[in-house]
Amino acid sequence: MFNRNIVALVVVVVVASAAASYLVFTPSSGEGIEVVEVTETAPSFHGWMTNNPDIKDTGEVWLELINNAQNTIDIEAYYLNSVSPPMTLDNIYDALINAAENREVKVRILTDGGQIDREMVGELRQYKNINVLPWHGGGVLHSKYMIVDEVVSVGSTNLSPPAMDTRGNGNREINLTLRGEEIAETYTHIFETGWTRAGGESTGAEYSWEENWLIPVADGTGSPQVISSIEAFKKLFDWAESEVYVYEYIYAGAPHELKNAIFGALERGVKVEVLVDKHSEAYWPGALRELARNGAGVSVIDHPRAAHPKLIISDDDWAYIGSSNIHPTWMLEGREVGVLVNSKEMVAVLLEIFVTDWMYSRYLQP
Repeated sequence: MFNRNIVALVVVVVVASAAASYLVFTPSSGEGIEVVEVTETAPSFHGWMTNNPDIKDTGEVWLELINNAQNTIDIEAYYLNSVSPPMTLDNIYDALINAAENREVKVRILTDGGQIDREMVGELRQYKNINVLPWHGGGVLHSKYMIVDEVVSVGSTNLSPPAMDTRGNGNREINLTLRGEEIAETYTHIFETGWTRAGGESTGAEYSWEENWLIPVADGTGSPQVISSIEAFKKLFDWAESEVYVYEYIYAGAPHELKNAIFGALERGVKVEVLVDKHSEAYWPGALRELARNGAGVSVIDHPRAAHPKLIISDDDWAYIGSSNIHPTWMLEGREVGVLVNSKEMVAVLLEIFVTDWMYSRYLQP
């Protein structure tokens, strides 16, 4: 079960734990954003407790945001699953309907075109102030984020039962919550690059983010101001001086531009540790073993549902959180949304999540 890198990683756990009090990070400089906060879905599996009690559950955060919404809710969702009580997802749908019906909150939901016939889409469309449109761009709309007034939650979490279930049969998910008027307007601009393409009306939101310590990331926007997932991932490997930690649902060994950046970091002596879900090993074992042969540490987590994060940490200060898998279908053809953050405090918390799950993985031989 345990792998050969565990001793080195235990040292990292101690360092990360020392910084765990910074679960809510208030930037010391930079206007336009007030707080950055890590949230998660972290069910126990095989008797292992992976959750950090100091980190809020993403589903609960979403529910709180929607219940307190005053003006607008914009959601980009890969799909809209129907579920039965007592799942958190039911409560989220009820909160959306209540916000739209009783508080006149304007709700816009952009979902993948292949999911538009789902029962839940038809149900939500029955209510006033809720508008659901299908993505009409190329590839799959795979992004997962919501903007509630001046708050953004972005990451790997779908509107699905596994993404919300913390009782033992759900996914591992990681999100960031970003609070601030300018960052919310910037992500609203990103949202509307898809919304208007689907035939919806624009509010005129502009890309207004100027600070370079936090960088919005998105694919399929058509906006020259927004960097792509490949560009963001390459930066993390190109900038790295000592280590990169990757936690991805899928690593397929492509796109080649990104693979070259990974191998370039390995050639420079950068330590690269890659943690993937068993799904990745089942479908792309050759890509994983190629990584291992070139010096990366590769480990597989046999999660009973899915280890679903999309997390990359570069050294002790930069990290990506979002929806993009390392696979050409997702990175080159579809719609993905994430964020790059330059924060030692945030990286310490994210690294603790990575290390916790790494300890319950199995090392993949080259």
